[in-house]
Amino acid sequence: MSSLLIIIDAWSYWPKEMQVEKTMHRIINFAKNEEVTGVALATYGIPGCVERDEPFFSNSQKIFCDETKMDTLRKQWLDYKPTFNNNTHELIANMELHKNQLGFIALDPLEILFYCNCVNTSIQNIYVTGFVYERCVRDRPVGIIELNNCNQSNMFINKQNIFLQTDLVQRQDNKPIEPSKIEWQYIDGNKYLYTDPIP
Repeated sequence: MSSLLIIIDAWSYWPKEMQVEKTMHRIINFAKNEEVTGVALATYGIPGCVERDEPFFSNSQKIFCDETKMDTLRKQWLDYKPTFNNNTHELIANMELHKNQLGFIALDPLEILFYCNCVNTSIQNIYVTGFVYERCVRDRPVGIIELNNCNQSNMFINKQNIFLQTDLVQRQDNKPIEPSKIEWQYIDGNKYLYTDPIP
């Protein structure tokens, strides 16, 4: 069993008072876990543009353009405008990946689905990390809500466990994250499992 780590909005321009570097260092240390075989960088900057952070960009180019036979996914990837705006914080953009790990860029659930269903079918756990919990980590296209929708619709080959490590996610106001008991099941330490809320 292996895990995918998604890092959302690790921007280089968060205000200093948010002290994002501490959370970024914890994310980088978590990524060193051998269980984490994929790291998806989801830096949302200018709409329609994809950051050229390496090796994430080259790996995504290979996965979504060179290897895929899904025309929709290939067209979507080719429609992105490659840019290098330094939107991703240098700590995350330059993080070292271990030998069994693939880092790539994912801005859309189709890219996460393709990675988990075609590139690395051993993925059964997805850890969603990053900034800001109450908006971006929950609501971005590769955030908790959309991944759960894909999971509940059986779009993943393997049913996924969607996890939140509260020390790897930050709120905008820097207050501790207190996961709702309706949406999250406490596992241990800082780890929570997302459960589909009752409608």
